[in-house]
Amino acid sequence: MKNVSFVLMVFFGWLLSFSCSGSSRPSGASARPAEEDSLLLADIQYTDTEHDFGKIKEGEKVSYRFEFKNTGDHNLIVKRVKTYCGCISAPQYTQKPVAPGKTGFVEVAFDSDRQPGKQTKHVAVATNTEQENHILTLKCEVEPKFNN
Repeated sequence: MKNVSFVLMVFFGWLLSFSCSGSSRPSGASARPAEEDSLLLADIQYTDTEHDFGKIKEGEKVSYRFEFKNTGDHNLIVKRVKTYCGCISAPQYTQKPVAPGKTGFVEVAFDSDRQPGKQTKHVAVATNTEQENHILTLKCEVEPKFNN
């Protein structure tokens, strides 16, 4: 009989520990709304995903602002923007969630110093959309400082 009582106490103690281990937040509340938003998929439409600066002189710094619109039903979040070349400076972009129907941007700058010739540079933008990564492209032809 003592063994049965002991087993029942252990069982109920174990059951009680699971019932108390849940979150202390009220039901339906969220500690991080932006994190929760990133799980909901939005839709994005860029005005353009490629920009050609044409001919520029070596050493010149140029920038371009890619605009986008949230065409979905949930907040659009730009999670990160990654560059693949030291010649592209740290991009600026919309940091806050973009509401449905509203616009945002990703602005990138290219430093043509020591980059003569035709250039094609890419920037990856990660968002909470079905296709998470979007590639933005910058092109130009850099005229060398000194022609031989």
